[in-house]
Amino acid sequence: MPGDLLEVDQRWLHEREWYCRGTFLPRDEDEERAEAAEMLGYLLGYAWTSGANVLASLGDPQADHYLIFFSFPSPAMKFRFLRMCQANEITRWEHEQWAIAKADARDLIAARPLADVLPKDVLNHVLLMATPMLAEDFFGPPEDTKIN
Repeated sequence: MPGDLLEVDQRWLHEREWYCRGTFLPRDEDEERAEAAEMLGYLLGYAWTSGANVLASLGDPQADHYLIFFSFPSPAMKFRFLRMCQANEITRWEHEQWAIAKADARDLIAARPLADVLPKDVLNHVLLMATPMLAEDFFGPPEDTKIN
């Protein structure tokens, strides 16, 4: 049965700390959905460049509310992720509903890879946002954007 503790990759439950950020992806509000997907794209890009594990679960199906979980390989990488989030107006958490909070192991029971949880249109948008960030982190900025 989905969400059964036996199905959950046990490594995920033994990570030292998991952090959670909730977001709404309303089916009937295209603009809000696109803004949330953009924010998730930034978060995923920051997570990838910080070496984080990322999972998701459907928090409240009636409200189209999703939970995104992050776990970092070190405190330094967690700090890097949080610093990137705070530096971007879209991912900055000025309001409580956008806060990244510590997750409980019980929260992770229903967590799965993003591709298994997020709606396909949102996943595509998220990946289109995140992939260039990972490439730039790996290869450096494109030649035409470097300042001499």
